[in-house]
Formats: sequence, structure tokens, C-alpha cells
Amino acid sequence: MSSSERRIARRGALAALALGALALAGCGFQPVYAPGGAGDVRGPLSRLEVQEQKGNAAFATRNALLDALGAPDKPADPEHFLRLEVLEDRESAGIQADETVSRINVSLTGHWWLLAADRESVLDSGSERRTVSYNVVDDEYATLIAGREASEQAGRLVGQAIRTRLLFHFTRN
Repeated sequence: MSSSERRIARRGALAALALGALALAGCGFQPVYAPGGAGDVRGPLSRLEVQEQKGNAAFATRNALLDALGAPDKPADPEHFLRLEVLEDRESAGIQADETVSRINVSLTGHWWLLAADRESVLDSGSERRTVSYNVVDDEYATLIAGREASEQAGRLVGQAIRTRLLFHFTRN
């Protein structure tokens, strides 16, 4: 490729980049984490209290949500409260010829309600479901650990999905 062809290709790439930026600006795109911008939701997210959870999967969901939101465990002056109900379901996904289970699906459903500070007014709600699979092996301990890790991974995925829904809520309101 000659230097003039490279210049033309570079100009074309710059033009495409400029058109893309204009298209995003024209459609009302606002970065969610832009400091001080209209789309900045870091303030409301950092003042969100998330309900305590019991059980490995529910605990993983809450922790993943707090990590993704950048929210403290217990904000000093919460403006919102997130109520969570995490349900776990396991089902056999792979069955061998001798009828032994070789794979298990762990499905986690996180029902959530975003409440005002008074903890009575529901501002938004929803459900997120994610499924993670793991292999059943001859070693019982390895299978136990794989099941626990699958449950925690599903919790992290549900937590991230809830975070996305909360981002939508706070950018709209």
C-alpha cells in the first residue's frame, strides 16, 4: 500500500469516526458514567442500599451487584433501597446411558424491587434469570466445588444484569 493510499484510508477512517460520533450525539446518547453529565448515575448508585442476603448464590448476587455499582456495603445516607429475592434451581442436563447424571444446570432468578428511602414506594422492579452448567465427576469434592462455583457465577451474572436495569432506571429518571 502506497503512502497516498494510506492517507486516503486514514482520512476515510477519521471521517467514519466523526460520522459515528455525530450519529451518537444526534440520537441522544449519553455515557452513563460521564462525570457531571446528564447521564451521570454514579451519585444515585453510590447511595443505594442493597438488602442483606443469606445463602451462597444470593450472597454472590449481592456482592456482584455492589461491586458493579461501586456502592458501599452500607451507605451512610441511602436514597434508595434494593430488595432482592434470589431463587436457585438445579436440574440434570446430561444423563449417561447408565442413567447417571453427568451435567447439572444451575439457574438463578433474582427478583428485585427498587424502593424509595421510605422502603415502601416501589420505583421499579424486575426479574433476571441466568443459567450456568457444571460437570459431575467421580470426585464428590470436585463436584461439590464445581456446583458452588457455578452457583456463585450465576449470582454474579444476575447481579450484573440487575445493575444494567438499574442504570436504565436512573438514566430515565
